[in-house]
Amino acid sequence: MNGVISKLSSFDFNGKKLYSFQLKGINGFFRTGENPIPAMEGEFVEFDAKGPDAKGNYQVQNGSIVVKKDSNPQKGLKSFRKVVDSAPTSKDDYWERKEVRDVETQKRIETQSCRNSALQFIDILIKTEAVKVPAKNKVEFFEELLEHYMSEFQQRNSGVADAKAPESMAKLETSDSAEPSVF
Repeated sequence: MNGVISKLSSFDFNGKKLYSFQLKGINGFFRTGENPIPAMEGEFVEFDAKGPDAKGNYQVQNGSIVVKKDSNPQKGLKSFRKVVDSAPTSKDDYWERKEVRDVETQKRIETQSCRNSALQFIDILIKTEAVKVPAKNKVEFFEELLEHYMSEFQQRNSGVADAKAPESMAKLETSDSAEPSVF
């Protein structure tokens, strides 16, 4: 796992000092037991952990925490999370941040739209019996079908696909075989 440490904690329990930390954007604590955390708040770390447990907490493997100074997410281009986490300092800064947020929001909307369109299209294919659902491996079949049509709709939205039906759509097998071909 990896991330930026947002909070360091320690407390005494039965005469022992126990340590834990939290990462930005992840609920739950990463517990290190009696081992102090070799990093500071705001540093990017990489480590191995087991979990989450029933309370949403993780157990960090002893000695696995490595501070990654070169992988500091605060460097370089502004990330979506950084833009959201801090307040704008000027009018121009506000619009620059809004632009970054809008790009991320638009990507999410397009992905959701393609997923919804693919699901509706698959529903129509099945109801009209244009595609035969196999007797076995139904989940894998639907996952592949969904991934395929999501990709098709994303390509069409981005202008990559031709206006004609893609060749892969024509390859749909409509026979009564147990395992129809999607591609």
